[in-house]
Amino acid sequence: MKDTTREFEQGQRLEELEARYQWAVADLKRRDRAKEQVSYAVALTASAAAGGFHEKSKEPRAVLVARNFCVLFAFTAPIALLVRVALGS
Repeated sequence: MKDTTREFEQGQRLEELEARYQWAVADLKRRDRAKEQVSYAVALTASAAAGGFHEKSKEPRAVLVARNFCVLFAFTAPIALLVRVALGS
């Protein structure tokens, strides 16, 4: 008589291994998708940062002007404050 319990256990083990393999493959795909999304976000940010020079519509130009104003203010405000305090006026 055949040992059916052993065959059943082997079949069950194969099903466990197949389920684990499918989970691992899905996990790898999910991680790859997350990395790809981060890459797209970085590319979009870089494109938005430099896009104002090449775009002709009003929105990118407004963003460029606002960004340049903020940078200019960030560099000049501390100097102006220091000069005002140092001169005592």
